[in-house]
Amino acid sequence: MSMARATLSGTIVSDIEKRFTPNNTPVVNFTLLVGGGAGKNNQPFQVRITCWRNLAESVASQLQQGIDVTVEGRLQVNQFETQGGLTKRQFELDASSIFMGHLTPLAIGNQQGGGSFQPAAPQQPQAYTQPQQPQQQGYAQEQGYAQQQGYAQAPIPQQPMASYAQPTQTPVAAGDFVTEDDIPF
Repeated sequence: MSMARATLSGTIVSDIEKRFTPNNTPVVNFTLLVGGGAGKNNQPFQVRITCWRNLAESVASQLQQGIDVTVEGRLQVNQFETQGGLTKRQFELDASSIFMGHLTPLAIGNQQGGGSFQPAAPQQPQAYTQPQQPQQQGYAQEQGYAQQQGYAQAPIPQQPMASYAQPTQTPVAAGDFVTEDDIPF
């Protein structure tokens, strides 16, 4: 059995199967059809997805067969032999997060029930221009909150933030040099 982190996008092609462990931990399984990619020999393949705890609850209540999703987690490839003697491979993904459609997070979790979602920050801060504001005041303004006018990269200060004094150097006398015998290690 081999394991690796993977992100797979595809379509749910089976019913969502929800069950509980003896400890009453929710577990959900479904099958994801993943496109084979470019090239004439790349065929679509099926991956069995397993979700645990909070992620399992969210999947069971919000997903169904036919929905496109992106799943992140640990990919396992299990080999087994059929009754006819053929060696087959089965792909299984232990999901840590699932996104619907265009990377909208459905729920994030892992086997321990935790997990977090932190969207990737852009490499370069991008200037943002806010569209024309309507004349009426919104809830935030009525409650006394300041309206965000946009964001841009903060200017770089031209002067140093603080000035530090240079350390004073004392001249070394001729007999003050350290030899190898003086080093404790």
